[in-house]
Amino acid sequence: MSSDAIVVLKADHKEIRNLFRKFRAAGDNAVKQKETIVGQIITLLTVHTYIENEVMYPEVCALLPSRKTCLSPTKNITWPTSCAWS
Repeated sequence: MSSDAIVVLKADHKEIRNLFRKFRAAGDNAVKQKETIVGQIITLLTVHTYIENEVMYPEVCALLPSRKTCLSPTKNITWPTSCAWS
């Protein structure tokens, strides 16, 4: 697995936490600001989930070929002998 993917995922965690803090700090009347923040969170989480599911988890499964089931926050996948996602 590329260390770049891990760096991106860790940076995403930090940025998403910061966006949630901004959302909470914006106050009840900051509707437009909150709408912008929510859009940013959705975009980051979409990319983050894609990197996890398409880069990180398959690579981890390839490194652990004896595992029959790969658990992730979004998938519980059982595969035959290969580690490819079904």
